[in-house]
Amino acid sequence: FFFQTKNPACFNQYSFPDNVMLGITLETDRSYVSISKAPEPEERYKEFLEVNHLRKVVTIEPILDFDGFLLDWVKEIGPERVYIGYDTKKCNLPEPPLWRVRFLISELSKITKVKTKYMKREVQTKL
Repeated sequence: FFFQTKNPACFNQYSFPDNVMLGITLETDRSYVSISKAPEPEERYKEFLEVNHLRKVVTIEPILDFDGFLLDWVKEIGPERVYIGYDTKKCNLPEPPLWRVRFLISELSKITKVKTKYMKREVQTKL
């Protein structure tokens, strides 16, 4: 079974068996209050660290531009897997360039399973 939320503090109300995976959406390490009414990413990260359950998942979708903390946060959470992808609804979100996402995927793949979802194509520019 799989439970996912943007408010991981709610997981502490329950005791989950070992066949359950708990997940959070953590699309950035920046504050984008104009985009989401969810708890701030840093708050979600810290609350998920407090959840005492071995089987954790992090979803980074739709990925938003991020600073250097996102990789560290996910490493510290130690998820069983990570799902990562760009916005599929074309909402004009502040997205990172593909090379940064590929680097993030490469680094995360060293510590856990990474499943990519919708990925943008590299834009070919003419000189």
